[in-house]
Amino acid sequence: MRIHKNLDRGICNILTRMPRIGIHKKPKIYEGTCNLLDEMPKWKIEGRTPLSVAELMQRRLEVRNTPYENNHFLTNNYDTIDAVAYHPRGKVKIVRNSQHIKDLNPESVLMDRALLLHDGEYEALPGQEFTRAELNGYLEVYQSETEAIANLVWKTVVGDQELLNDYVKYIFGANRKIFSCHGTMMHVHLDSETESVADFPHLRNLTLEGLQHITPKSNLLSYNLDNGGYNRLAE
Repeated sequence: MRIHKNLDRGICNILTRMPRIGIHKKPKIYEGTCNLLDEMPKWKIEGRTPLSVAELMQRRLEVRNTPYENNHFLTNNYDTIDAVAYHPRGKVKIVRNSQHIKDLNPESVLMDRALLLHDGEYEALPGQEFTRAELNGYLEVYQSETEAIANLVWKTVVGDQELLNDYVKYIFGANRKIFSCHGTMMHVHLDSETESVADFPHLRNLTLEGLQHITPKSNLLSYNLDNGGYNRLAE
C-alpha cells in the first residue's frame, strides 16, 4: 500500500477547444511537463475546466468528416473532470463534473493512485449511486454497438442518450474506416473490491480512451490520478 502526496513529472498534453464543424482550423496542441496535482491549481486560477466525458465525445463528433478527424485528438486518451467514488461497503457513485478533481493540488493525499476521501465525503458527493451487484454485466467486457448504447455506466456518465448513440455509432464506424477493425470495444473498467485501497472511501477520475491500431479501444477507465505524469487534459 502506497500513499503519495506528490507525483513524478512527465508529459501532459493540453488541447485547446476544438473547432466547430466546417471551420477546419487546425487545432493547437500544447506539450509540457506536468501532472494533475500540479496542473489543476493552474487551471483553477485561470478559470479553466477540463472537458467531461460527454463534452469530449462532442468534440470528437465535431471534427468528424474534417481534415482533422484522424489526428491525435481521436487517438489519444484524455483525463476528464468526471469521476467515480468508491465506498468500502460495495457502493459506487458516478460523479459528473467533480469538484474533487478541480481541487486537486500537490497536497492531495493519494493511496494506490486514488484520492482518499475523508469521513462523510463519499456520502455528501452528488451523483448516481450503484451497488456492485447492479453493475454486474456492464464492466470489463468489450461490447457491440448495441451493448455500448445500453450500458448502464456509459448512460449514466454521459447523461445524454442521443449523444451516446451518436458517439457509439461514430466511434465504431471510425474504427472500421481508419483501422479496418470490425469488433467489440468500449469496455468500462472500475476499481475491483480486491485492491488495497478498497478498504477506504476513495475517488478516481474517468479517462476516455482514443482509438488505437493495436487494440480496439475508446474504453472508459476509472484510472490513476498518478499516471507517472503522463496525464492529458482537453478543454
